[in-house]
Amino acid sequence: SINELIAEKIRSLIQQLPENRDRRRRQDVYDIYRLLSLHTISEDQRAVIHKILLNKCSTRNITIDRDTLKNPEIATRAKADWETMELEIGDLPSFEVCFDQVLDLYASLPWSAA
Repeated sequence: SINELIAEKIRSLIQQLPENRDRRRRQDVYDIYRLLSLHTISEDQRAVIHKILLNKCSTRNITIDRDTLKNPEIATRAKADWETMELEIGDLPSFEVCFDQVLDLYASLPWSAA
């Protein structure tokens, strides 16, 4: 489902740190951006995404909170080689535009319910 896909891609972005020093997740940022541009994510879906994300992180012993995705190292790693995707997909929006969408979605998850 779209909820599962978004949660998995966010988890993958977060898991870049700290044990996976060579891991880069540029495609995940773009994929989430595209999904958000094609689908309206309801409040109910945000709650489902949040629950799935918490579960996925928990099973991998990853602790997250509402500020986890703000870690600048996550953006730095995800941005690495961003421009190379233009060869694969054509017209590529800026990393900042895409990552801001991901941050906005993450911040809109129901953290107070966790």
